[in-house]
Amino acid sequence: MTRQMLSLHWKAARWGLLPWVVVAFGFPFMVVSRLQPAHVDGSEALWQPLLSLGSLLPLVAAAAGATVALTAWSWDHRQGHVYALALPVTRSRYASTKFLVGLLLAAIPAVALAGGGMLAAGTVELPELVRAYPAALALKFYLASITTYGVLFALAAGTMRTAVVVLSAAVGTIFFGDPLLQLAAGVIPSLEGIRMSDLLVDAMTRPWSPFQVFFGNWFLFDV
Repeated sequence: MTRQMLSLHWKAARWGLLPWVVVAFGFPFMVVSRLQPAHVDGSEALWQPLLSLGSLLPLVAAAAGATVALTAWSWDHRQGHVYALALPVTRSRYASTKFLVGLLLAAIPAVALAGGGMLAAGTVELPELVRAYPAALALKFYLASITTYGVLFALAAGTMRTAVVVLSAAVGTIFFGDPLLQLAAGVIPSLEGIRMSDLLVDAMTRPWSPFQVFFGNWFLFDV
């Protein structure tokens, strides 16, 4: 069953996943191309392209994870979940197998990033104390991808209406949370000065948060 589900999911996800595989593979080369030979001396100039480009990589990881998650249940939704009901397995086993298949597909962009990082790192001479970390960067990319994948996989498993409601509530909280708190502060003075955006960032960056992986160091080169 695993092989058949992998084949179905691959057919549904391959074209949506392809752009993120290409971007992940090419990302290290973009970093290297912005490293001027005269600046690769351990000075602050070395870190400028890493800072500007590194912030894009978490978004690519999230997009790759979202692509795998949203295509995981596409076949089931189109067939009215008849395929799952016709199989001689429990619903929990079917869902867990489908989830594990998605974890395999989510690894493809991460492997592409590791391969691109190893090749790109071999094209530039680095200062003595600076090293390339393609494997560590690829692992972080994969963890960010499967974090997004896990959240959206659970939402996509239900009805589209449920997914739309939950995602709309999340987006509404992000964009309208601060104005609503300001209005509420007029009634509840203790809410004065509290910002929803600050609360969300604080919650996401705490060590116990699964979303903490999206923050921090996303450098291909580091000391």
